Amino acid sequence: MSAPNQHRNTVAWGIFCACSWTWCIGMFLPVLMLDRYGWTGFWVFLVPNVLGCSAMGYFLRTGGRHASMKPAHQTAGRWFSTVTVAYHLFFVVYLTTELAPRPYPVVAVAGVFLAGWSLSRLRQRLWLGFAAWTYAISIAVFIILLGQGTSLSAVEATRPLTDLIWLAPITAFGFSLCPYLDLTLRRAAAETPSPHAFLVFGLAFTVMLLLTCLLWIGRPGGIGPWAMVHLLLQSVFTIGAHLREIRQQPAHRGAQRWLATTLPLLTGIVFLAVGINRPGGGWGLTTYLYFLACYGLVFPLYVLLFMGSAGRTMVNRTALIGYAIVVLVLAPFYDAGFIRDQAWLLGFPMVVFALWGARRTYRLTTGAEWVNS
Repeated sequence: MSAPNQHRNTVAWGIFCACSWTWCIGMFLPVLMLDRYGWTGFWVFLVPNVLGCSAMGYFLRTGGRHASMKPAHQTAGRWFSTVTVAYHLFFVVYLTTELAPRPYPVVAVAGVFLAGWSLSRLRQRLWLGFAAWTYAISIAVFIILLGQGTSLSAVEATRPLTDLIWLAPITAFGFSLCPYLDLTLRRAAAETPSPHAFLVFGLAFTVMLLLTCLLWIGRPGGIGPWAMVHLLLQSVFTIGAHLREIRQQPAHRGAQRWLATTLPLLTGIVFLAVGINRPGGGWGLTTYLYFLACYGLVFPLYVLLFMGSAGRTMVNRTALIGYAIVVLVLAPFYDAGFIRDQAWLLGFPMVVFALWGARRTYRLTTGAEWVNS
């Protein structure tokens, strides 16, 4: 590959990652962090998010670590994508019934899913082009909002900044480890000609987070139609990218792929029924935060316990039962910290994770790597 083509493809894969990682987390959680903790909260969100994904890309690109996942982890990767698609369908319901009510939530949910499902059949070369167009449209929305005089100068914290002492480690834990289960990011790590695609990603994704702040916080009258274009288009991209990975991952039975594809749609229908019948009932934010706990506990804990030869923990029935028990034990602390405003209780799971990490470090031997993880 010639140098110009290599550089172009590196940038293209970086943009692909930025669009793929612009989830309903990046499109709304910065708003909550800004509203609760001001710009300090925003940086607590941004820094581990960008650094975690970028570090994953550089790490997998060295020593052959970008090779395909082990079969045991392919199942976990499919579940990661399945939950992510379901999360986005919920977010479209939440968006069109509570956050920025629109008269046609059914059309929005059906349209986003069908568009993503259709685009999941695109060949990879076309996906890179679609990523470029998606990102360009989001940048155009950014410019339009700036031209309308939108400002972020009036952001003030509404909750004590001491809560961030407990939230910051959990945030770093989730964003540092979740990328290893993201099949779209792993594809980018395997196919980009240079690990510097993840540097491009870091810059491009930071712009997306600033756009998120601009379209929510800087609009006292609520978000407008241009903002909806950005939110729905990025959701379509992420849903399509993850459905494509679900379809292309090896599976023992075709029914596994079918279930992984249709389960999010079924949950989306349930959320749609709830959202239409309980508009403004406050269920949306609570559900949003419960989904978020998957990326702060369920998935990063799996990576911590099972992925990488340094841990030497086999994925078998006994280990998975133990993993499920740990999740159930720690879940109430996440509920208290995220839902019930008792952030200090998040310190307990972080102590557990730190002790496990120290144990793994102690057991680490020379040459132990995350090969084919």
